[in-house]
Amino acid sequence: MVAIPAYVDILAVAQRYSDVSSKQTATTHGGEHWGSCPLCGTGDNRFHVWPNRPRENGPTWWCRVCKDSGDIIDLVRKCEDVEFFEALELLEIDLDDLGDDWHDYRPRDHFVVAPPSKAWQERAFEKVKIWKQRLHESPGILDYLHNRGLKDEAIDRFNLGYNEQDWYDLRVNWGLPVDEKEKLFLPRGIVIPYVCNGAMWKVNIRKAVTEGGKYHAIAGSEETLFNGHSILDGKPVVLVEGEIDAVSGWQEAGDLATFVATSGAKKQLTHCIPVLERASTILVAFDMDANGSGDNGADYWRSSLASAMRWDPDGHDINNMLIAAKDIRGWVELGLELAQCSIEASISPINRVNVPLPLVEPSPAFSAIMKKAVALDHIDESSGRLSKSGLPKLTYSEALDLVVTLPGGAVRSVRSCSPDEMRALVEVCVLTAKSPKSCAAAIAGLDYSEMLDRWYCLLELQIHGCTLPLAAKQRQVAGNTV
Repeated sequence: MVAIPAYVDILAVAQRYSDVSSKQTATTHGGEHWGSCPLCGTGDNRFHVWPNRPRENGPTWWCRVCKDSGDIIDLVRKCEDVEFFEALELLEIDLDDLGDDWHDYRPRDHFVVAPPSKAWQERAFEKVKIWKQRLHESPGILDYLHNRGLKDEAIDRFNLGYNEQDWYDLRVNWGLPVDEKEKLFLPRGIVIPYVCNGAMWKVNIRKAVTEGGKYHAIAGSEETLFNGHSILDGKPVVLVEGEIDAVSGWQEAGDLATFVATSGAKKQLTHCIPVLERASTILVAFDMDANGSGDNGADYWRSSLASAMRWDPDGHDINNMLIAAKDIRGWVELGLELAQCSIEASISPINRVNVPLPLVEPSPAFSAIMKKAVALDHIDESSGRLSKSGLPKLTYSEALDLVVTLPGGAVRSVRSCSPDEMRALVEVCVLTAKSPKSCAAAIAGLDYSEMLDRWYCLLELQIHGCTLPLAAKQRQVAGNTV
């Protein structure tokens, strides 16, 4: 582990990239300074810098929003987009001053690959057992979980519990260094433990009072996937944000796929990528947030995992689907079938389709998916999706005169395609949609022998962000998106 030389003014370096206050705003870790995050650009007090904190005791900086963290070398690397040695030059650090430890240097992102200390785990297991019993002695909290659709079997399977009041415990009881604080905070709320292969990695508490955020991870917790130990070779995974969503999915369709939650973490979970890669298919079912944060998080995992496909929940999240009595099993089955179609077509679900396209014959499976999609509720305009009243201005003639490269390499106008050629083209395009389920549902039942239906199909493909393989002569004018 690299020790940063004392002559490096960590606060001054952080102030190159952020409006971090020179005035100390808290005493945590020898002094805490706040500002806006230079990486996600959020807020004016969400980016925390601890200039006096030894690197071996944790990160020198951390963002409460994007959860990124590291030491001052990491910050320069990320902000300047440079490698280790370039960062040293920018910091004017002499390599000799790092001693021999620099050979083992790794970004802070990759340090945590083990659970907390034995003392921490022993205390966590002790408290989780008590909190689980408290939950069963608290009918009001059990009713809350039941009203969210959770059954006792699922509640007990994941050892959910309840901490009935805010209180402070001694840090030494958890095997944690005292530093400036002798105690750690344990807020009132629903307790969600992360147990992986017999080890307690993390204890998250969904707070009863959500000021300052809905969740509080007990100090000393280490990031890992919730229910990640259940991932099996060749079994599909549904990747969600919240633990309650994972519990909901396990309850309704755990035999179809393994449901795991990231709890919003991204880069702190890079050590989990090899585990996720064991899955045959990964449906990334992050929340449908109005501000797009769920999509942003999903994009990270889609770009990190070759077998990942964005699969929108039929509502805000999976637990909302459970509360609304929606068909979670059917939703999972449909997603897996669409993912399998992309595999059979030799098309990666995380990328847009580029020409020339592989030969893809219209498949009976795809027709069945189209029919099944009709039975699932559409995401409507109130959820931020366009309806038919908001169709793009692509005229009838413009649509039919588009020249496309068909599966197999033939070049034709949309007007001159046979119905079977049009169907095969659409099948490939749907797989490139941001939400293949919604796209498939929108065009189900169209008759491609009718020109009006072809026009309507292209409009829906445009709405859903599909890629149409335009022939080379049209790409300069129209781009490669419908």
